[in-house]
Amino acid sequence: MYNQGGTDGPTMYIGTPLNTYYANTVVNRVCITKAITVCSLNGPDKTIIQGKAGANGGNDVDTVRGAFLLNGASLVGFNIIAGHTKATGSDYHFDRSGGGVWLSENCTVSNCILTANSASYKGGGAYVYLGGLVSNCVLANNSAGDGGGAATKGLGILNNCILKGNSGYTGAGVHMSGGTLNNCLVTGNIASFGGAGVYVSSYGTLNNCTLSGNLADVRCGGAYLYRGGSVRNSIVWGNSAPSANNIYTYSYGWSVNFTCSDPVAQFGTGNFCEDPSFLAEDHGDFRLRASSPCLDIGNNSYISTDSDLTGDQRIRNVTVDLGAYEFRQNEFELTYTNGLDALQWSSGPGRIYSIYWTDNLSEGFRPLAENIPWTSNRFLNLPKTSSAFFKLSVELENK
Repeated sequence: MYNQGGTDGPTMYIGTPLNTYYANTVVNRVCITKAITVCSLNGPDKTIIQGKAGANGGNDVDTVRGAFLLNGASLVGFNIIAGHTKATGSDYHFDRSGGGVWLSENCTVSNCILTANSASYKGGGAYVYLGGLVSNCVLANNSAGDGGGAATKGLGILNNCILKGNSGYTGAGVHMSGGTLNNCLVTGNIASFGGAGVYVSSYGTLNNCTLSGNLADVRCGGAYLYRGGSVRNSIVWGNSAPSANNIYTYSYGWSVNFTCSDPVAQFGTGNFCEDPSFLAEDHGDFRLRASSPCLDIGNNSYISTDSDLTGDQRIRNVTVDLGAYEFRQNEFELTYTNGLDALQWSSGPGRIYSIYWTDNLSEGFRPLAENIPWTSNRFLNLPKTSSAFFKLSVELENK
């Protein structure tokens, strides 16, 4: 699919694109170079943009990238898989970055799933170049030299995204040379050197992000601030490395403020070291409990979006919470029963409960069991899923 001419501005709805087109010397499955919006008809579960590995099974001379966007183009609601870049060459930013999608200034990728993509240089899932925006996307199981999930260059932005299971030398989740992350969850990423969650090589900013469960083979499982870099209103906890589990600072120009980490970040304001009390991190649920020390303790001036990672209102009680999720007062704390597929909660007399679940945060919650009387506070036979983001919520139906 390729927009060859006509006026800028229309919206196109398509099924699965079939053709391939060149940008620079890389073949792209989708190439959009006009200010149009291309939307899938049926969402990322059913509409696929599939790249291609080279003859060697990886990045090579005969690979196909997923999508290439220029000049204000937008791509909405696709599953972008198996995109690859060239393995060699001197044009690192164009030919060797952005295996899943490459986008530049004023371009947007939203409500997409990017998985199993690869780049020989940066941005296995997405390369966000000089001002592009990736919003409400899941970037999972991608790989690159640096920035397995995504890489930002200049003013690139990721809003309300999940980056999980990606790999790279540095910045397995995200590698930043400038740019901003807002309300992002970065978990389960593995770096062969450092900054498994996020590696800031120069002046990137993290606002209201949660980095947990990332692993670096050498240094810093969480946020590696090499030169410059700011971490604000965030939770960097439970990451692992032989040296500096959560935050590592090097050189100059960096700052950490209103952030929960272990050990506590030095030389900043509002930082502390205390277990953030995630709802169920072993099940991939990094929302906060009512007892969390991260509630109502951030700095509202660092907020740049109206909603948190789930799409809920960002501030619910005067002051913003830390991390990617704002605490919801009507949520009940759930307990998983060891050895059983069971869920328990504290019930109240005269109330009726319903259970909702999701294995994809970008799709929202759907009903699992409704109209449960208050005399029962346990539910068995939870859905079987391999997703690391299996989530359950109990909401009060009646009082």
